[in-house]
Amino acid sequence: MMDVPVLLITYNRKDNALKVLKKLKEAGVSTLYVACDGAKDNEKDKEKVKKTREAIQDAIDWRCNVKYRFSEKNQGCKFGPVNAIDWVFGQEEYAIILEDDIIPNITFFPFCKELLERFKDEEEIMMVSGCNITGKTESSEESYFFEPIATTWGWATWKRAWVKYDLTMQGWEEMKKKKILKKLFPRDTAFSLKRDFENVAVNDADIWDYQWQYTMINNRGYGIVPKYCMVQNVGFGDAEATHTNEMKFKYQDFPMPFPLIYPNEIKGNREYERYIEKQIYRVNYLHLFIKKVLPERAVRKIREKKKNG
Repeated sequence: MMDVPVLLITYNRKDNALKVLKKLKEAGVSTLYVACDGAKDNEKDKEKVKKTREAIQDAIDWRCNVKYRFSEKNQGCKFGPVNAIDWVFGQEEYAIILEDDIIPNITFFPFCKELLERFKDEEEIMMVSGCNITGKTESSEESYFFEPIATTWGWATWKRAWVKYDLTMQGWEEMKKKKILKKLFPRDTAFSLKRDFENVAVNDADIWDYQWQYTMINNRGYGIVPKYCMVQNVGFGDAEATHTNEMKFKYQDFPMPFPLIYPNEIKGNREYERYIEKQIYRVNYLHLFIKKVLPERAVRKIREKKKNG
């Protein structure tokens, strides 16, 4: 039996939610929180949300203490997840968090459970991720390593960490002034993070996870990144996805070997960090220069000429 509370965040993708529930049943999850956002103001979405909720309730047929939070209004991609996580940590000290497009393998659950217990009193450790976006980091001799940025595609955290979450990024201007990102990260990574954080802080973007990355950095925290990726993000390429409908998840998940091999110190992995910089945060400075110098009309003409050969 899996006695760590699990939060499932869902909306209108019934089939995806059922795939996650199948894994939760296989893991023997004994305490489950289900948060489902409300439908948008159209009949098609209302019907999809209704069917998703009914299917979820029918699928939870194992011995499980389950609580539901079905929103009447559509909260969106920012307040929906944030309110759901607040709800859970109003009742629990730690939890595993899964959105409905994240399908974990069975080793994800004991991995999170073991490390939630191991680092429960370590303030600088703020999350446990089940995702390694490289697929696997062969150079790591240990089962995991520590990074100031980790993905929330299947993750776990503690109430003590979540209470630091800064949705409005109140300290962003001070972080920019002190050039914290430049001090902590390579050039491209720092540039990309600054651009992303600025977009969220200034434009009030309908997103929540960049603010969590900011919170970790602002608190000099670390996330645990596994040597092997233990999740699949099936939201990539999904027409119903909000932010990943045109992207592809190009790597598979792997089972985590047990017993876990613990690192002797809090340190990152250079192979992983180089991949992140080159594949995730790489900046096309020529493109940025052209965009800055040339009028938008000229940029469009160049693109059209290039496209037409």
